[in-house]
Amino acid sequence: MTSTRLSTFALAALLLALAACGKKEGADNASPAEQASGQAERKLTSNGLEIDDQGGILLPRQPLLPFERYTVLDQSKNFRTKDQAETTAVETLYRKVFWAGAQRDDDLLAYDFLPEVRAEKDAFKRADIVKTKHAELDAAYAEAKKQKHYALYLDRDSLMSIGPYDAAKKGYPVSTGIRGDMAYGWSKPKEHEHNEHATWMVEFAGSGVAEELRWYIPKNEDEARQLEASLSKLRSNPSSTVDLPGYYFGHIADLASRPEKQQYNALLVVDGIAVTDPTTRQPLLTMDFHAIEPKAVVREASIKKALQPEPKPGS
Repeated sequence: MTSTRLSTFALAALLLALAACGKKEGADNASPAEQASGQAERKLTSNGLEIDDQGGILLPRQPLLPFERYTVLDQSKNFRTKDQAETTAVETLYRKVFWAGAQRDDDLLAYDFLPEVRAEKDAFKRADIVKTKHAELDAAYAEAKKQKHYALYLDRDSLMSIGPYDAAKKGYPVSTGIRGDMAYGWSKPKEHEHNEHATWMVEFAGSGVAEELRWYIPKNEDEARQLEASLSKLRSNPSSTVDLPGYYFGHIADLASRPEKQQYNALLVVDGIAVTDPTTRQPLLTMDFHAIEPKAVVREASIKKALQPEPKPGS
């Protein structure tokens, strides 16, 4: 970089700062009527969630955390495992994901966490078990709520794509493979045989960002050269796009009611991604979506409904 370019950036930063000051001063001096008008233009749900112009619900993203703060949902194991201990571990994990965002429902909580409730056919005896095991259910629910941050790892389908280096933009176009209507999950134990929808499901809000923002810009030339060296080994030709596995990092949103679908849905608000080397799983690049596009949009009707409290009778 030349000193002239640095000077240009400094001048731009100064102009932005001055513009921000002017906006702040104008906002401070706005009349009560103007302030009220601005607030009225913001559409909100009954529980204070913002609604966009197309009727989607906007959920704030969170800044990315260190990798070790996330619990990994390894979708590759879900497809391949035949080991019973591993299967049980995956079941336990998806159960925790669901209850991390679900409203408390003691009957459903007992069904999920107490095998004796699932085995009991007598409705009154089931209710008795729920009463006697209330402290155990308290602990299970509180434990699930402790961890809200999860990272879904995908290496078979819905891969992330990195295009060739763009010298003009000094970066790489990146796209994610998950669409807004996609979901991943695991069948609930001993229930799938008579209810094909009995599945803990993870749906997504903000699995990507606006097209013009889908660029990874390396911090400097050294990082760009290192990334290019890794990607060049995976390309079929100099201009080809590389499809790679990766992590979707996010947090589980609190749902105010149960979705209409028969699945047991959780909603992962995607806060960022990491595109990984297919052999080592080491990140090739990481994108913090919170910094790029601070809010994720939910358009799927049943999840939009689940984010809001059920209407009270007569309202």
